[in-house]
Amino acid sequence: MNLAKTFSLTLIFLAFTVAASAQIGVKGGVNFGVAYGTAEEVNGEAIESVSPGLGYQIGLFTNLNFTDNVGLMIEVNYEAKRSSKEVSEFTISSVPSALTGLPVDVLVNASADQDNSFDFINVPVLFNFGGEGLSFYVGPNIGYMIGGKVNVASTVASVYPEGVPDAAQAQIDGIINAGLAAEGAALGKADTELDLIDTERVNQLILGANVGVMFNLSDNLFLDLRLNHDLTDFTNNDLDVAQIDPSRGALRDDKDRNVNAQLTVGFKF
Repeated sequence: MNLAKTFSLTLIFLAFTVAASAQIGVKGGVNFGVAYGTAEEVNGEAIESVSPGLGYQIGLFTNLNFTDNVGLMIEVNYEAKRSSKEVSEFTISSVPSALTGLPVDVLVNASADQDNSFDFINVPVLFNFGGEGLSFYVGPNIGYMIGGKVNVASTVASVYPEGVPDAAQAQIDGIINAGLAAEGAALGKADTELDLIDTERVNQLILGANVGVMFNLSDNLFLDLRLNHDLTDFTNNDLDVAQIDPSRGALRDDKDRNVNAQLTVGFKF
């Protein structure tokens, strides 16, 4: 976590609240969303699919009422966003039949499951309008990614025609592993954890947009339903390299963004 930036944001929040003598409060809830972008392709066919995940958030807010029906709410939130990605099985190489003596080439196939974990400090600035019981709001937010990790469970397997003896398969697998070693890979299953911030694969400063509705349950308690969407790409374009494309290293126009539905409960002091 970047403590200096977090501390600075908190000071700004508190200074604004004191100066404006505004109403303040706390909130917390859940995020349900996904990180999506340009899918990897093999031979022109997309082989990636994404799935939403459940995260959470906690934060502080200040509420400024300009009139009975129009106001401004500024928040400082810690948001944990989670999602996953599946890479369907695809062929990464093959061993020609001329080398193995088999009637067909031996394929080398790979697949993977990836879990994403992104942590943000977000500062939404929301313009709200409506009555006492129900209000609507819209506005931007500035986010700073303080944590970004992916866990990848991958499988690389050789595919043989029926009837090939185990001894012959083991011999050919040795040839395959020798070739894969040059790329830091091997037949079998592997689990890898990657810190995206340490590798500089992400842009930590993100601009987003929010739209939502607030149900005022009492003078102090409210329920907040919100849609949050990144407007900027959180991947570093200078390092945005296709990982699966057979050309190995070709750049791709990959714009990755988070989109989340958020349900929170807030309390005004």
